[in-house]
Amino acid sequence: MSHYEQLVCSFWVVFNHGMSDADQHQPIAPGGPERGGAMVSSLPSAPAAAQAPATPSAARSVLASPLYRGATIALFLSGVGTSAAAPQITLFLVNDLHVSLTTAGLFYLTNITAPIAGYLIGARSDRSGKRLGLFRWCALAGFLGWVAMALADQVWMPFVISAVVLAFSGAAGSQLFAAVHDDLQATASPVADGVVSIVRMALTAGWVVGPVLGSILATAAGSRVMLAATGSCALAQIVPMGFAHTGSARPGAHTASASEVQAKRLAQRELGGGRRGLLRA
Repeated sequence: MSHYEQLVCSFWVVFNHGMSDADQHQPIAPGGPERGGAMVSSLPSAPAAAQAPATPSAARSVLASPLYRGATIALFLSGVGTSAAAPQITLFLVNDLHVSLTTAGLFYLTNITAPIAGYLIGARSDRSGKRLGLFRWCALAGFLGWVAMALADQVWMPFVISAVVLAFSGAAGSQLFAAVHDDLQATASPVADGVVSIVRMALTAGWVVGPVLGSILATAAGSRVMLAATGSCALAQIVPMGFAHTGSARPGAHTASASEVQAKRLAQRELGGGRRGLLRA
């Protein structure tokens, strides 16, 4: 026998030995081959794979929900309006109200009242659960504040308006985020993180586009028109929200829904552990 024939025979013996080992480890249904039993395949059947539920998309969830879709558009408008006015307010104070640069710089200290106003709005929102109602009032305060800023003819007016009125307008965005969070928690959405990311990204996109649009508008029409446009953006936040509402309106309802969601997750986890134990047995 030649060397080539010996290699062929060795390969044939190894191949047959591997096939026999695979047959021994293949799971067999009760009854076995000798009783008419069938081989059990470890791969899922085609109908079972087709019936498996598909994971929902975060983008589709945002488009399908009036609350998520409206919050995304509203926060984009909020970012555009606020960021458009932020770089131009100093020029407005210097060129239109004729204050010094030092005095104009002190204007930004009026934002120190915003955390206090945000705390008051947040506390009221947690007690009543009326997130979107407070959001609409804050958006209206932003509209009135920026329009009053555009009409100001005294140095003290922008400082008072910013410290008293616009401090509350900044809480509008936080109320939208709270409403979205409450709804995601109540529905136990599997794409909750993705929905929140899309809503936050809309606010970031507004802050990217806003300064460019604000500078173009201030150059073409003046600072007062630009401030009035900022007020229009604040009021326009209410439009995409429409008559959207959250599922619950009382703190007790939020707590109950959260506990129910936690109970469902624990039950699913225990059920999954039981199934894995049965498969191992």
